Amino acid sequence: TNPQGLGEAIALCAPHLSEDEPTLIVLGDTLFEADLDKLTSMSSNVLCTRTVNNPERFGVAVADEHGTITQLVEKPQEFVSDQALVGIYWITDTESLIRNLNKLINEDIRTRGEYQLTDGLAFMMSEDHIKFTATGIKEWLDCGKPETLIETNAKVLEGNHSVSAHAKLEN
Repeated sequence: TNPQGLGEAIALCAPHLSEDEPTLIVLGDTLFEADLDKLTSMSSNVLCTRTVNNPERFGVAVADEHGTITQLVEKPQEFVSDQALVGIYWITDTESLIRNLNKLINEDIRTRGEYQLTDGLAFMMSEDHIKFTATGIKEWLDCGKPETLIETNAKVLEGNHSVSAHAKLEN
C-alpha cells in the first residue's frame, strides 16, 4: 500500500524465491528484445545494459574492458557511465540478493527516499564480493516516463502491421 522502491518490491518476493536457485528479474516498465534462454543458461550474475544519452535517469553500470561490472550507481548526477541498467537481471547468487535487500530495509538505507535494487546489488559486490557481468541487449524501449511511453508506443505501432481479417476498426 506504500511502495518504497524496487529494492523493497523484490525483497517482498523473497518468500517465493529459493536461495539456492537463480532468479530472473524483468521489470514491467520496459519492452525489450533479448535472448532470455541464452541469459538464463549463464552460470554467472548478469545485468543487461544499453547505451543511453541521458544516464542520469537510470541506474548505470560501470564495467571494465572484460565486461565485469566494477560499480553501480543509481541515477548519477555526474557522469560515470552511459550504460543504463535496462531492468533485466539474472541473479545466480539469490541468497546474497535477499540478504542485501533485507539489509537495506532493516538499516533503512535509501537513495532518493527509496530502497533501490541497484544499492542491494552494489552491496552484493562490496559485502559479499559477488561479481556481475554486463551484457547488452538488441532492443530496449523504455516506458518509465510519459514521454518515453509515447515514443515506445509509436515504435511498437510502426512494427505492428498485422490486423486480423475479422477485426472491426473504427475511428
